[in-house]
Amino acid sequence: MGTQCNTYGRWFHNSCANVTVQVAGSRKWICDKCRSERIRLLEERLQNALLQIGNLSRKNKVLEEQLHLETAGREVGRQHTVLGDRKGGECLSVG
Repeated sequence: MGTQCNTYGRWFHNSCANVTVQVAGSRKWICDKCRSERIRLLEERLQNALLQIGNLSRKNKVLEEQLHLETAGREVGRQHTVLGDRKGGECLSVG
């Protein structure tokens, strides 16, 4: 009896590849070589994602510092409030 690897289509003896009857019957089996390659690719993607997260965190920190510097010393109050007329009603803009 043999089972085919779903990734590359290679056939393996169930006894040689330690494939159980349940797994062989499900037709969803990946050999150890393909599984190792898949794990390696997933680990690589994870490392890339972690690098991107680190880069975005650093950029976010820089932007937060810039925002803090721009708003430091400014008072949000009446000088930033504008009343306007909007078709018979009043409109309040704060900015």
